[in-house]
Amino acid sequence: MEMATHITFVYHHRGWLEKDADGVLKYNGGLVSIIERVHVDTCNLFLVEGLFLDLGYTRFNEVYWLEPGMDLANGLRVLRRDADVVKMCDAALRNENRVHLYFEHPVDTDP
Repeated sequence: MEMATHITFVYHHRGWLEKDADGVLKYNGGLVSIIERVHVDTCNLFLVEGLFLDLGYTRFNEVYWLEPGMDLANGLRVLRRDADVVKMCDAALRNENRVHLYFEHPVDTDP
């Protein structure tokens, strides 16, 4: 079977991470933007950030990706270096070529 060369980013933004009344971590509110056909060979942190800024934001505090098959409380991984992006892309290739990313950003920078 031929290895996929493109993955899909599912960006969760304009919301916030917090625990609900039952102590379950959720991403409240916000929007979902789907970015298709991201080439895994050219994917790096600069690209991940650039695609986010293209949504109209000027900055963000942190970006996380969700380990496939896990919940937010246990599966969120911080994305800070290109090595983290490689791990994220590898995980996406094992999960229907799709990965969910969660952005924490100041509300005053909403587009």
